[in-house]
This record gives sequence, structure tokens and C-alpha cells, in this order.
Amino acid sequence: MDTEREVSSFSGGNQQKVLLAKCLTREVSLYIFDEPTVGVDVATRAEIYVFIGELCKKGAAVVIVSSDLPEILHLCHRAYVMHNGRVSAHFEGAEITESNLLEHFFDRPAANEQQEVEHEI
Repeated sequence: MDTEREVSSFSGGNQQKVLLAKCLTREVSLYIFDEPTVGVDVATRAEIYVFIGELCKKGAAVVIVSSDLPEILHLCHRAYVMHNGRVSAHFEGAEITESNLLEHFFDRPAANEQQEVEHEI
């Protein structure tokens, strides 16, 4: 095994594993994962999810920034939806559903704004 090999020469999944292993070498209480499973295979994705779950069980705070809706639905206890550079909604626990998240993600007027537009026509 070549221990001097550049991490950039590994596959995406193995690069992720190296990064996660580095996290284990320090006493850290807050982890921020930005798109943690982009470019990895299904098996590695599952390993990353288990790893994140273990961090939480050990008392660490974990922030996940992700455009992968199922990832947010299955991993998060709290979710903030960003739209046009701002927080457009905040959900906790059972409120974190696909319909709730998507409702605040796309450009469209709110129900009361839609009614006002229809009355103007």
C-alpha cells in the first residue's frame, strides 16, 4: 500500500473516507458536511450515513448542507430551506416532509399573493 499517495488520486468515495478519518483524529464537537455523499457509490453513501449517525450518538453537533432531498428527510432533526440566498422556512421533527420542504424551495407566489394577482387580472 502506498501511504504517500495523493488523496486526489483516489475515487470520490475514498476521498470522502479519508476526510472522515481525519475527523476522527481530533476532539471536535461540531461537524459541517457540505454535500457529503455527492459522487460516491451506494455502499459508501450508507457508510457515511452510519458515520454521521455515530457522531450524533457521541454528542457531536452535525450540520448537513445538501441538495439531496432524501438525505435531508432521513438524516436531519431540523431543516432550513434556503431560497434566493435567504432562509425561507424552518422545520423540525415530523414537520420535515418532502411537501413542506419543496413548498418553500421553488419560485412561486404564496397563496395570498396568488389570490391578489388573480384579482388584479
